[in-house]
Amino acid sequence: MVMARRQNSGESYLHTQQQQQSSGYGNGYGHYNAEIPVNMTQSKPSPKRSLMKRATSLPSPTRTASSSSNNWGESYMKVSSIDAYTTSSKPSSSSSSSSSSAIWRLFNSAQAFIFLYTIYIVFGTHRELSQKMNLLENANTKYSKKFSIYQNKLEDLQVIRDDFTSMRLQLSAVAPKTREQLNPKHSTNGDVTEVMIGRQKAQEERIEGLQKAIQELDRLELEEKWGPGPYHIQVVVQIEGDRKFMIIETAPNHLVPHSIKTFMNLVEKKVWDRTVLYHQVQHVTVGVPVDIEGDRRSPDIAKGLLFAEYSKEYPHHEKTIGFQGSPGGPEFYINLDNNVKIHGPGGQQYDDMFEEADSCFGTIIQGDGTLEQFKEMNAKALKSKNGVYYSMIESMKIVRK
Repeated sequence: MVMARRQNSGESYLHTQQQQQSSGYGNGYGHYNAEIPVNMTQSKPSPKRSLMKRATSLPSPTRTASSSSNNWGESYMKVSSIDAYTTSSKPSSSSSSSSSSAIWRLFNSAQAFIFLYTIYIVFGTHRELSQKMNLLENANTKYSKKFSIYQNKLEDLQVIRDDFTSMRLQLSAVAPKTREQLNPKHSTNGDVTEVMIGRQKAQEERIEGLQKAIQELDRLELEEKWGPGPYHIQVVVQIEGDRKFMIIETAPNHLVPHSIKTFMNLVEKKVWDRTVLYHQVQHVTVGVPVDIEGDRRSPDIAKGLLFAEYSKEYPHHEKTIGFQGSPGGPEFYINLDNNVKIHGPGGQQYDDMFEEADSCFGTIIQGDGTLEQFKEMNAKALKSKNGVYYSMIESMKIVRK
């Protein structure tokens, strides 16, 4: 039985060998070719067939029929393992198609999300812009109303100022006259002095009313433009090449509003930028609207006070700021000593209105070292031949708290 099986196996081997030689495949030994699929006999070899040929291409010229039978089984197992490997390593078309579909769905979802998010942002921005436009329109309406009121106040202020100027001229032109000249209806028998006193009182009351009206309008204008106050003004000065800083804090608005507004206007118009500070006396340092080239600022912008404005609640203590002259300005001075008496009511005997006081409207709250240098400059000036030293105001500007 064993020999018969071997003989049959040999015949099968020879039959397979002849088929391989006629078809052009195999290596001359061909012990594995019985398991090669039919499609491998086609003109174009497949990748599986190439792997199979490489897997079993080792020569064995001394192989017997029995060894061929055993090696045939081993070769079949190798081919099967290679087939399983190539089948598992090659991705199937169905899994590739499903993964591509999943990626495409994910891409479409991302596009849809981006599109919806863009729409959300656009509508949100449009809504926010609409709200801001409404706020701007409301603010514009409110501003237009306030501007109209402000314009009316300015016109009223101009009328009051013209009346005040006219009253000052009339008051200065008053001179002792006869009773008949003052009022022809009066009898010649009477006291001319009594008539003059009565007229003067009436004019003083009228002038006082005009001054109060100007103060109220100036206070409203300050608060409309800069807020309730007090206000801070930064001063940059140069003293003998050194750059120094000071901060001026203005007085409360209700005390001297006309003086504060006058000084704020000068600062806003940059009247004091690159102007001169005089060091000539011991108790003050004086600022004048004259630049370092010696040219005086235009009187159209360098305007002083319309009247002397003084408050007993804000006297001329050390470090305070006041307007020089009567009615005062645009020149100002910094009090380096306590000058309550000499700059207060009745202190300026050389003025025509000697009973009045210089306006005091601010205090140096920062810059004590600068004030000490001012005192040193004043002392040097008093010892010098020409009796005056100079420093420079580099700039002044209104700053927020």
